[in-house]
Amino acid sequence: MPIHVPQHDIWTYLTTAQKPVVLYGTGNGADKILDQLLLRGIRISGIFASSDFVRNRTFRGYPVETYEALHTRLGDMIVLICFGTSRPEVLENIDRIAGECETYAPDVPVYGQVLFDRKFFDAHTEMLEHVRDSLSDDVSRATFDAIVQYKLSGDYKLLRPVARPLSEAKELLTIVNDAAFLDLGAYNGDTVQLYTSLFPQIRNIVAVEPDARNYRKLQ
Repeated sequence: MPIHVPQHDIWTYLTTAQKPVVLYGTGNGADKILDQLLLRGIRISGIFASSDFVRNRTFRGYPVETYEALHTRLGDMIVLICFGTSRPEVLENIDRIAGECETYAPDVPVYGQVLFDRKFFDAHTEMLEHVRDSLSDDVSRATFDAIVQYKLSGDYKLLRPVARPLSEAKELLTIVNDAAFLDLGAYNGDTVQLYTSLFPQIRNIVAVEPDARNYRKLQ
């Protein structure tokens, strides 16, 4: 079954947008998003961070400001979220910003250089449709569609209707006895702890964490 996706991806849209573009966040995600923008000749007009992280500092040559300062100076602008979060107060702040400005969360690879843009989708459409057709229930297919559409559009709100609480994992997953659990990007082991508490039949765990600081937490 064909996957319905936007005609243009977020990166193509940004090359034609008439509003100033600003970044929200100063971490690894901001580096990757800024690099993608520069590759396309898209100049940003500023960078801001949450109020608690605004200090007298710069990021990639730009002063780190508050959202309020940038919004006052630039007016209507496009905000690109450069980090992931599940913290309610941060999500609430993002939604507040999205109520005032056009806001996206561009998808960039955790590692490597392969970007899930329209060119990638067109080159792998048959493979993606094969994966989708292999899914056995409506929830999984709807989730797959939303993720693909989000990756191309950068519209994080597409993920909201398919989000599921972790408490539903026991209903969605069937774990056999003596199962093996592989966690790629294990951080401090929080996901391992969650799933082993939900599924005590897991016996073999491999947790991989490439970041040295996070690896120490995992140990």
